[in-house]
Amino acid sequence: NITFETDNKSVKKILIKTTDQLKLEYTIKQISLSDCKDGFNVVNYLKTRAVASIEKAKPSDKEKPKNDIINKGDEKELSRILKAWRNAKAEELDWQVYRVIQLKTINQICEKLPTTPKELSNITGIGKTKLSVFGDELLDVINEYIDENRVS
Repeated sequence: NITFETDNKSVKKILIKTTDQLKLEYTIKQISLSDCKDGFNVVNYLKTRAVASIEKAKPSDKEKPKNDIINKGDEKELSRILKAWRNAKAEELDWQVYRVIQLKTINQICEKLPTTPKELSNITGIGKTKLSVFGDELLDVINEYIDENRVS
């Protein structure tokens, strides 16, 4: 299973479409080649491939949702907490989530664990405005995480 993480909607759409096409192509080739295990025959191969293409092109009720770019099980706990905070803040302000704080900024916060406004201001994506608007809340979230998990 291929997973990606991005805030960019157009990139996300392209990644979903491309991975779906890749999965479809892989499945068709796998079915086509498995039919040739007793010996390769061009006519049988092409016939099997055509049938597999038609059957796989039909939407299935059992297919997984396409929005599986983010693999939640692989995320760090602080990253999940920060994303939840960001999503709530974006909804409160009626903003896109990336305007509150970008993923690369969340990743850098998780890496560096800033505990002061000065340390937070050294994070890429946290300028004067974001520091003044979100700084105290972000530091509260980070410090609470550090206290609860005894991170040093």
